[in-house]
Amino acid sequence: FVINETTKYELEKSSKSSKEIIKPFLIGKQIKRYHYDWKDKYIILTKKGINISKYPSILKYLKKFKTELEQRTDIKDKGEWYELRSCTYYDDFLKPKIIFSHFGQRPQFTIDRENFYGNPKSYIIPTDDKYLLGILNSSCIAFYSKSICPFVRGEFYEYGKQYVKIFPIAKSTTSVRNKLENYVEEILLLHKKLSKNHNEDSEESQE
Repeated sequence: FVINETTKYELEKSSKSSKEIIKPFLIGKQIKRYHYDWKDKYIILTKKGINISKYPSILKYLKKFKTELEQRTDIKDKGEWYELRSCTYYDDFLKPKIIFSHFGQRPQFTIDRENFYGNPKSYIIPTDDKYLLGILNSSCIAFYSKSICPFVRGEFYEYGKQYVKIFPIAKSTTSVRNKLENYVEEILLLHKKLSKNHNEDSEESQE
């Protein structure tokens, strides 16, 4: 269900309706502290109950993988072979949200305002609270997390949602909250600018 830019272009060229269910897609390791490193990946969002006949080019594309898709244990006897498994929070992906990765050398959280969907090694918190983002990315939380999050290998830890949900988040005065939110917004804007400059440099080097 995950495709690249070229396949997206071909599917949408063949059938304009394809654009309705092709969505930007992030994997966990692309999520960084205050930013993400998207690699032009997309997901074909065939939700349970979809009328697949509305998307002929996508159906034709997925038929290439029908045998493998029919063997999935997550949908066997629960839906059509071309459908994704059920998800109760699809709508949350369409809202501004905090996203984070399952593995990392330290907690890595950022805000997504571009409606990315994610793989099982990424998680979402349905809020764009910049104060919360600043606390989650803080050195204090990084220190605390190593006392509860399992060590994996190579200095990497597992930041599963069952651990993140018990991170202690301090209450704050309005003035402190506003100051931290301003700092976080500056960091987010800086990373966005750096990412734009990097992409422009990459395009120039390819010319």
